[in-house]
Amino acid sequence: MKRLQFKWQIGLFLSFVVLITIACKEDIVKEEIVVHEIFDVKGDDNTKKPTVLRFKVAQIFVDEMMTQQSFYHVDNTLKSYELIKKDGNKGMTNYYSADSVLLAIYNLEFQGENIKKRTGYDGQTKELLRIEILDYNPEGELIKKSIQNETGILSSYFVMQYDADGNEVNTMRYNASDKVLDEENFVVEEKNERGEWTKRWGYKNGQPSSFHRRSFSN
Repeated sequence: MKRLQFKWQIGLFLSFVVLITIACKEDIVKEEIVVHEIFDVKGDDNTKKPTVLRFKVAQIFVDEMMTQQSFYHVDNTLKSYELIKKDGNKGMTNYYSADSVLLAIYNLEFQGENIKKRTGYDGQTKELLRIEILDYNPEGELIKKSIQNETGILSSYFVMQYDADGNEVNTMRYNASDKVLDEENFVVEEKNERGEWTKRWGYKNGQPSSFHRRSFSN
């Protein structure tokens, strides 16, 4: 009888440990840093190679939501940074210069975890600057970004396409009259274990126009 009672106590203890472990795992916050660099390119499709750094951004994601991004000059010094907060279906972005001068404020409207609308104001005068409307496909991939000026009139929009792994393979920019202003296609060279691109080439008019490198870390 004592042996059965002891086994029952051990089983209860182990069940308690499992429940505590599950609860602790649920409270774990997942953080990830994504660095995206874009380089100029020299040569044609057969001889192409990256040259100088054109653009760099480092993004911090908490539970798959971006909470901060920092932009850099071509010499890798900090240019500006952006802090993003979400509260329910609303949020705010504060955009600062490297020396912490508030440059712009964006009021955010969310649709689930995706930003549906960004309304930007001058950081000092609070004057309305622009409005961005963002549309997504059922997979949560951004497929269209429309930009309105301070009067609410459409000035331009972007349309994006993706491969089966959710990697962007084409971006087209249009004016308000649906005229194509710019188009870039992307060819993925390397992916990580999750199918996300880590190296890709950009092409314009059939010629290499940019080289992109992306890294992921915790």
